[in-house]
Formats: sequence, C-alpha cells, structure tokens
Amino acid sequence: MNRIFKKGARQKYDKSVDAQLTQNDLYRTPKNDEAALLNATFFSVYKETNFNIRRTLWILVKPIFLPAGICQLVALAAQLSVPICVMKLLQEIESKVDPSENIISGTIGYVLAIFFLSVTNALCTHRYQFLSYESGIIIRSALTCAIYQKSLDLSPRGRMGLTSGTVANLVATDTQKLFEVMHDGHQIWSCPLAIIIVVALLLLIIGPTCLVGAAILIGLVPLSKWVAHWIVQIRKKRVAVADERVEIVSAMLQEELVWCKWCAILIYLFLPVQHSKRSNPLLLKVHS
Repeated sequence: MNRIFKKGARQKYDKSVDAQLTQNDLYRTPKNDEAALLNATFFSVYKETNFNIRRTLWILVKPIFLPAGICQLVALAAQLSVPICVMKLLQEIESKVDPSENIISGTIGYVLAIFFLSVTNALCTHRYQFLSYESGIIIRSALTCAIYQKSLDLSPRGRMGLTSGTVANLVATDTQKLFEVMHDGHQIWSCPLAIIIVVALLLLIIGPTCLVGAAILIGLVPLSKWVAHWIVQIRKKRVAVADERVEIVSAMLQEELVWCKWCAILIYLFLPVQHSKRSNPLLLKVHS
C-alpha cells in the first residue's frame, strides 16, 4: 500500500510540475471582503461618522465581531461545565458501594453531557477563531487600501515629511497589530470572567484555601502589565530605526535599478553585434 500511495503521489506531482496555477487553484476571497468593496465602504462610513476612525472600524467589523463574542461565551460556558460534570460523575461512581449495582443508569447522563459539552466547546472555539480572524482581515485590508489611496491622493506639498518608511510601517506593522487585537480582543472580558467563575466554584468545593492561588493570579497582573509596557517602549524605539532602514534599502534598490537599466541597454545594443559576428565567418576573419 505504501508503494502504491507513493507511486500515485509521484504521478500527481509530475503532472503538477508542468501545469500552471490559475485563479481556480487559489482561495476565492468572499465578495464582502474584496479590497475594492472594503475601500469604498470604509470611506463612505468614514464620512458618515464625521471622520472618526474608531467608529468607522467598529461599524465595519461589528457584524462579525459580536457573533465571535457570543461563540466565545458559549465555548467558555462549555469549557467550565466539563470539570463539574466530571466531578459529579466521579462522585456518582464512588457512591456505588455494591459492585453488583448498575452504575450505567446513574452515570450515562454525565457521560453524554461531557461528550456534548466537549463537542460544543470545540465547534464554538473554532468558530470564534474564524470570525475573529475574519474581522482582523477586514480591518487590515480596509486600512491598507485607505493608506495607499490617501498617499496617492496627497499633493506634493502634502507629501512633505512623509517618507516611504513611514508608509511601509503603517501598512506592515500598524495594520498587523490591529489584526492581532481583533483576534485576541474578546480575551479582555472572557479571561477575567473565567477567573471569577473558577474562583467561585473552588470556594464552594474546596473552601477559602483556594484564595491563595487566586491571589497569585491577581498578583501576576501588574507584572504582565509592566512587561507589556516595556515591550511597547522597545517597539517605539525600533520603529524609528525601521524607518531609517527602509529609507536606506529603498535608496540602494533605486541605485541598483538604475545600473540594471544601463546593463539591459548595453546588452540590447551589443548582443546583435556579437550574434552577427558568430554567424558570419567573414566578420570573424576581418576582426582577427
């Protein structure tokens, strides 16, 4: 079977080497997420909101970002319900002292609940991630199109002080950070909610001793905030260096492009002469 599989895969690979990719081989972007439509929608909403960028971005991703939050809430509820069902299942099994006593009737409900809660958690988690990624892609695409259109519409006087490095950082770095914010945005409320629910359940089950772990978790919040602030400060210093680096690389590429053009012109002029020398033996004798 292994040989047959390798032979079939090899045949498909050999066929795909000579074939060329077409539009049908690529993932088709949904019509609502196409760049042209997002660009037109962004500027129309931007004017309606009196040039408020935050409200504009919120209106663009609201139909997708809110369902992602609902999926995250359902997944969180299912995730926190599974340990409770497991605890009830173990208690039910331990309560059956007599080995001959049937335990299926008392435990089948908890087993089915664990199964359906696990399936619900998996489906809602993947749906939440998909919608969060889609909302981030919408914001990144809309802002990228808006930045390029704005930079093209600027007058020569308006472009004073605007370098290619600044535009490159806006497109490559800032839009990517907004994409990451949209993907992890619902963690702002879901993580504290999960901690509160878990601490409350542990208080009911274990008692006040669980407050030690909760205090450690709460104490780590300022430390995480300090680390995040330190990383942000480093990134701000890196942005200035990145602008300068992009400017240097752009200047080098422009100089290399000029030399490439001159080389192409020289090749275009002297290649026919060399070809005529090789094809005509009389010219070879004359030059020799």
